[in-house]
Order: sequence, then structure tokens, then C-alpha cells
Amino acid sequence: MEMRARTRKRVMRIILAALLESDLTTDEIQEFLGALFSNPALIFDLGDALGSLLQYFERRPTEKIRDWRTSVTTDEEKVYGELQRRRMSKLAVMRMMNKFSDAWEKQPISSTTTLRELVHLFWKGASATERKEFAEALAAPRGKDPYLEGIISRRQGASS
Repeated sequence: MEMRARTRKRVMRIILAALLESDLTTDEIQEFLGALFSNPALIFDLGDALGSLLQYFERRPTEKIRDWRTSVTTDEEKVYGELQRRRMSKLAVMRMMNKFSDAWEKQPISSTTTLRELVHLFWKGASATERKEFAEALAAPRGKDPYLEGIISRRQGASS
């Protein structure tokens, strides 16, 4: 959904003015800014809050806003969700990412870097093709786990 340039400029000015007039410290504003860049879901939460506010004042439903919120799921979010579902360690994720691109490593990474931040850094540094290949590899069915297969074969051997 595109926004008119005039409306965008006006909204940005009002939001920035509200932040400046608030009692937020520069550290708190910086923390919020960091969260906006590292957590795309925060933008959706902000959209939901604005939609609720609009509904409160105008007393009309905001189905369009809700439909937009639920229908948009970025590939980055899908990959993050799949990595969480698989419960992969950060080290395993970084190794997997290295197989597809090493450009993302130019970003600052520390021991406190979260999984979401790793995915965001990869998405930011990798090419569209590398991102697509990474997502496809992650979505592919996993093979058998050799460790678990060994346990199963030992148990089957012991029960015979």
C-alpha cells in the first residue's frame, strides 16, 4: 500500500514532534529505533495500535488494517519462525547461513546477538538469490539424524 508523499511527510513530522515533546530519554528513543530495525513484528504491533486508535476515534471498523496485518508475512519472518520451530542453535544457524552467503558476516555480530538479529543481518547482507536458496533449504524436509538413528539401531540390536 503506497502512501502519498505529502501525507507521509506530514505523518513523519507529527510522530517525530510527539517523540521530541515526550519525556523519553535519547537512550529510550535509541532503544525503540533499534527494536524497529531488528524486530519487524514491532512495526505490525504499531500498525495494530494505530488501527485501534483510529477505530476508537472514528467509531468505524478497520477491517482493511487488520486484513493487511494478517496477510503480510515477510520471507524474513517465515525463516525466523522456521528456525525457532526447529530450535536450532545460533552456531548451527550461522554455519548454515555461511553455506549460502558470507556477505552478511560483515555486519557486527556479538555473543548477545539474538536469532532474530542474525536472520535480519543475513537478510540485509545476502543477495535475493542467496536469501531464496537459504529459505528453500530451510523449508526442505530434514534427513534422518545420525545420532538418533544410532540409538535406534542399538536398541533394535539389543532387543533381538
